[in-house]
Amino acid sequence: MQFTRFIAGVAAITALSACQLNDTTEPAVATAPSADACGATELAFVVGMVASDVDFGSRSAVRIIAPDTAVTMDHNPERLNVNTDKSGQITSLNCG
Repeated sequence: MQFTRFIAGVAAITALSACQLNDTTEPAVATAPSADACGATELAFVVGMVASDVDFGSRSAVRIIAPDTAVTMDHNPERLNVNTDKSGQITSLNCG
């Protein structure tokens, strides 16, 4: 009986030693998207203009956000958020 326990213990130790981390591997480095991936900085000149009069070019994701507009909470760094006042005048731009 004790021999069986001994063999089971050796087998458990051997199996667990296979789970040991390898110290020679490099840690994975995640690359963060650019802080201005949506191009908000280059469009800063449109602040003060009426949003419907502005051509935002070939950007695939532009979201115009008026006061009291419901928006999703998902973050897309390549999406341009155009914040407007009640009259549609652009008050700020940001990525998200």
